[in-house]
Amino acid sequence: MFEIAGSKPNLISFGLGEPSFDTFDAVKQAGSGTILADNLMRYTSVTGIPPLKEAIAKQYSSQNVTANQVIVGPSATTILYLTFLTLINPGDEVIIFSPNFTVYPAQITALGGKPIFINLDAASDFEISDNTVSLVREAVTPKTKAIIINNPSNPTGSITPANMLKKLADIAIENDLYVISDEVYEAYNYTEEPVVSITNVYEDTIKAEQIRDLTIIVNSFSKTFAMTGWRIGYLVASLKFVELASKMAEHLYASTNTASQYAALEALDSSHLQEISAMRDFYNINRLMIEEILGDTLKISKMSGAFYSFIAVPNEKSEVGTDLAGGTDLAGDDEKFAMELIDKCEVAVTPGSAFGEAGKGFVRISYVNNHEEMKRGLELIK
Repeated sequence: MFEIAGSKPNLISFGLGEPSFDTFDAVKQAGSGTILADNLMRYTSVTGIPPLKEAIAKQYSSQNVTANQVIVGPSATTILYLTFLTLINPGDEVIIFSPNFTVYPAQITALGGKPIFINLDAASDFEISDNTVSLVREAVTPKTKAIIINNPSNPTGSITPANMLKKLADIAIENDLYVISDEVYEAYNYTEEPVVSITNVYEDTIKAEQIRDLTIIVNSFSKTFAMTGWRIGYLVASLKFVELASKMAEHLYASTNTASQYAALEALDSSHLQEISAMRDFYNINRLMIEEILGDTLKISKMSGAFYSFIAVPNEKSEVGTDLAGGTDLAGDDEKFAMELIDKCEVAVTPGSAFGEAGKGFVRISYVNNHEEMKRGLELIK
């Protein structure tokens, strides 16, 4: 499909989840000029340079995180693999909410683990609900090692509310399960309620300490700071987990790009909050544009966070492209629908089936394009 898309020079792509903004100028300078001026071109500690780890720990000051609880690595994808490598033994089960980020089951399976999928309900906009929590309880077995939470979600854009996170935290504590909290899209929230980490759901001090000991937070600089090509991410976890994971990291990647680490350090400076806010406002305009242009034509799941829209494929004959009006019977086939959009409209979206069984019958639109291109592509879909 994407090979065909690549052959169309005028294609509008809503496929890739990559910010359309350039990395902030000061961040670029820190990643190039600073290391050249100071000759900072050697290996660093496997867990990252101390000032960056301290700056990351400061982001989690409400949890009393120290720099020793941080591991920096070459991308959140690598950090995820490091996390699974540290946790999973052959036969271990990991609970995943689906539709899901494609990397999760692939990495778990590669390490001999078994993904256990909990399918989220489209009728509830793919949000975790009391019914979901019940399904998680039923899914826990003696082999269950962890639960993965992606909040906000890629691909659906849903946000898990604090009360549901607390119920999942209860299950984790009761069964001594790790929680892998993927918080890569935390900066992109379009609701009036804050995005809450599972590590912050308890007022009770004892339970708060318990869930923090069981949680591995995975985060990235790619989405929040438009640094996809710099390939840098990190985890925050208990001292015990970090000690084990750092030994694994020595043999997995040994060291993270020095320039990227100094660029990331600059990115965390509070002076860049306004630039992050500007990106969020920009994407919000695109989000509202999707509702305005496609809302009367297609069923759109609630777009609460991240920068993705999950849209149901029509269960009737396609009207994609004027020459197909009343033509092809889509029958909710997401791959067929995506192919028609490429072939007839020169617009690329991602089939929902790429994100697991629960994604079938939907397509994902990434709404990071410039406003003009976004409007033109949406009108072509309509």
